[in-house]
Amino acid sequence: MKVLLINSEVDLLTRYLLAWTERIVEECKIKTNEYCRLNDKRATRENFESILSKRRVDLVLLCGHGSDKAVFGESGPILDVENDNLLDGKMAHALSCRSAKILGRDAVKKGAKAYVGYKEDFVVFLNDNISTFEPLKDKTATLFLNPAFVVPKVLLRGGSADEAVNAAKKEYNRSIKKAMGSDIQSDDDQFLNWLYWDRDNLVALT
Repeated sequence: MKVLLINSEVDLLTRYLLAWTERIVEECKIKTNEYCRLNDKRATRENFESILSKRRVDLVLLCGHGSDKAVFGESGPILDVENDNLLDGKMAHALSCRSAKILGRDAVKKGAKAYVGYKEDFVVFLNDNISTFEPLKDKTATLFLNPAFVVPKVLLRGGSADEAVNAAKKEYNRSIKKAMGSDIQSDDDQFLNWLYWDRDNLVALT
């Protein structure tokens, strides 16, 4: 499988997403997938369009801020309703806010095999006491990000969009159970509604 990974890094949240993406890169290596990365200043619309126009890509994995009609990179939209035809024949996963509401549906209409994303805001809580250089040690963020990153893992292993979403929802349920069973002094239970929110707004469009 040929994979394109895109990560902007414009704030603390996207830095967290970048750290979790390193695990996906390891997954690519394990499964001997060919992959190309666009991160930091390389996460631009121009580079994105160039790669999809010139190379065969089977799976596009995007991490960054989003809206109903776009996923953003370092300096503006990377993918939107003006260039989503580039996803024709490909599967895509967007770890961003709201892009499955309009953009994902438009991409599928233009030929994308599948688009997995969130139809409303993707919510993550971060622990302010964790060093910004150690995001993988943030147990609060892990409640949200472990389920979210199940999707690309399943897709890389050849699973369908529906299988990826179902697996992610099961992981969300494990996070919810963990939060519900946390020590009474813990703040984990305050995140329950938002874990339900993320779980229920994750969709597979085909």
